[in-house]
Amino acid sequence: MIIFFDFDDVLFNRNKFISALAGELGLSLDEFLRDYNNYFKKKKKNYSLREHLKILGKFYQREKWDLFFKDLSKFVYPGTREALSALQRGKTGKMILLSRGDKDFQEKKIQGSGLRGFFEEVIIASDKISFLSSRNFKEEVIFINDKQEENKKIKKYFPEFKIAESLDDFKKLIKKI
Repeated sequence: MIIFFDFDDVLFNRNKFISALAGELGLSLDEFLRDYNNYFKKKKKNYSLREHLKILGKFYQREKWDLFFKDLSKFVYPGTREALSALQRGKTGKMILLSRGDKDFQEKKIQGSGLRGFFEEVIIASDKISFLSSRNFKEEVIFINDKQEENKKIKKYFPEFKIAESLDDFKKLIKKI
């Protein structure tokens, strides 16, 4: 069995993280979301901290941002580590983290969360469907992803996949297997 996990909003509380990031950038949450919508979402671009800093007329200060990203464990949902640990111990299947976004930004969040070690592979793709299409799956696949639109596409192209929209849904699904 292969178990794919999305990162943001499944394992990691993106909303709390964004509030902290906004503060670190010297922005209110409303200002951050305005920038995000205008410069990234409307243009269908992945969020990039470096690009956002350029837009704000600020320089990327490596030491400052390395310190910010060093420990992001407070943004990991409660019970996540325990659930991943139990799956590892039970050898339920190959656990793969599949996240979409700016590679540098996602890598820093994943590393800072302390969750990287739970996964056999960590993949950051610009498009999850394209990535999944490039693989040939012979075993059962479970996909844990909170984004309903993505899940509809995954179900369309991979009807044999089982999909859970949260860790709680996943726990219920595993009990049935």
